[in-house]
Amino acid sequence: MPDPLAIALSISAAALAAALPAVRRAIHQHRAARGAWHRRQQLIHAADWTITLAVREALARPVLDLREPDHVRRISVRVADVRRRATADFNVELDHQEAEAILRERLKFRSYSQNAITDPEPGSQ
Repeated sequence: MPDPLAIALSISAAALAAALPAVRRAIHQHRAARGAWHRRQQLIHAADWTITLAVREALARPVLDLREPDHVRRISVRVADVRRRATADFNVELDHQEAEAILRERLKFRSYSQNAITDPEPGSQ
């Protein structure tokens, strides 16, 4: 008669071997999603800091047209600055389209999309 402990161990080992690929796949998917989320947070941070510096620069400029309200000052934000900050702070390389998309999203989120001036796409001039 076979030992019940040996039978239980062999059944457990077989079940574990069958479940292991699914567990590894789930872990890999979780890590990939977490990495994508982390990268997006880094891009948001780079864009937000670029916008913040542009706002500070705009507020430091003297007001030359007194008819324009103070809260409507134009800010100048460049996509190249977002790319440079992402590279300097996080060692993340961005293409122009990705940096422009995150910059526009953050400008809209921070309610600067109406009074922000961004640089044109390379080659469009």
